[in-house]
Amino acid sequence: MSQRIYLNNDWQFTRKYAEYLHNPHVDTADAETVRLPHTTVETPFHYFDESVYQHNSAYRRLLHGDPAWKGQHVLLTVEAAAHESEVFLNGKSLLLHRCGYTAFTAELTESLHFGGENMICVRLDSRESLDQPPFGNVIDYLTYGGIYRAVTL
Repeated sequence: MSQRIYLNNDWQFTRKYAEYLHNPHVDTADAETVRLPHTTVETPFHYFDESVYQHNSAYRRLLHGDPAWKGQHVLLTVEAAAHESEVFLNGKSLLLHRCGYTAFTAELTESLHFGGENMICVRLDSRESLDQPPFGNVIDYLTYGGIYRAVTL
């Protein structure tokens, strides 16, 4: 039997990604607690420089590994995040996804500490890149960045 658990609450967001964010015990006093969906920066209504939302940021969240999950596949699904996402669990890179418009799923099972705390960290690169749609041609909208759809387990 499959079960879906929404993980949209209690994420920590920081505009600057760093590897130390994989550690659950690191001080993140500069991080903002957010609820998904979330944008990496709020922009003014009038003109601004597009570079304000193009950066490498991080979303992180503690997850208790329920012992009842042992022997099952534990999957993390991000319904959409712009633009390049890398999912880490307890410091281990599990998945690199290069598209801001499609969902992706990371298998957590092998790296999950059952009965203990686990740190999910999503590195999110919202910079424009010619090898990822829709960049490389003229577009008439802003692309922003962030985890802008639901996340489920």
